[in-house]
This record gives sequence, structure tokens and C-alpha cells, in this order.
Amino acid sequence: MNKYKELKNKIEKEINNFPMFFAFNPRQFTKGLEKFRLTRKDTSQLLKIGGGGFIKKSDSIAFEKMLESHNTLRQDSLKDDEYVYSAMLYELFNHEYCYTGCPVAAFEAIGLSLEEVKADERLLRIFNETRIKYFEEMDGEF
Repeated sequence: MNKYKELKNKIEKEINNFPMFFAFNPRQFTKGLEKFRLTRKDTSQLLKIGGGGFIKKSDSIAFEKMLESHNTLRQDSLKDDEYVYSAMLYELFNHEYCYTGCPVAAFEAIGLSLEEVKADERLLRIFNETRIKYFEEMDGEF
């Protein structure tokens, strides 16, 4: 498995194991409260995290630390050429680069901007290597 996918899986597992729930209607909200062993009277103990998500206020520091840890892991990983290569290749496929011809969404998915890649010789070199590999693999698809 590639380094990028390994990190994505690790982060996904930690997020999935964090005590939270998502609710997009009253029934789902009630089920989420039940999961936390709370009632409608206890909603002051909840914190909205966006996207329909809720955590207990008492878990907010742990949640913030987890997200900060994930951000640090991602940023540190960007120093590793193999990681960057695997990340770019994965996200080029994930964002259908062959149709769009634009790598911006792929870069953003790994925490980079087009400007950052253009300004950094190492990132630009890795991107060019990745594009070659991407089109080699795409050639076998048609």
C-alpha cells in the first residue's frame, strides 16, 4: 500500500473511532443523543462541528488535538518525496485529471496549492513524474 493511502486510512480510522454523530433530520438527532446517552434536555452538552456533526463539549479539546495531530502528520509527510508522489498520483485519479486537465483539486486534497507546486522545484519535479505515471496507467485503461 502506498504511504499516502496508509496515512489516509490511519486518519480515517481515528476519526471514525472518535465519539461523534451526524444528524440531518430530527430522527437521526434523537438516535445520536441516544448514542451519547443524552436526552433533548441535555443538548447544551453538545458541540456542533460542522457538516451535521456533533461531539460532546467535554470532548472538544481531544477532538481539536486529534485534528491538529492529523494536520501535523500531513504537513510532515509532504517532506517525503515518496509520500508526495503517491498522494499526487492517487488524487489525480480521484479527481479525474484525464478529463479536467486541471490538477488543482488534486493538489488541494493533499494540502497544496497550484502556486506552491509551481514555486517549489521539488514539488514540480514530483508532479511531472506523477503526470507521466498517471498517463502511462491511463493508457492501459482505454
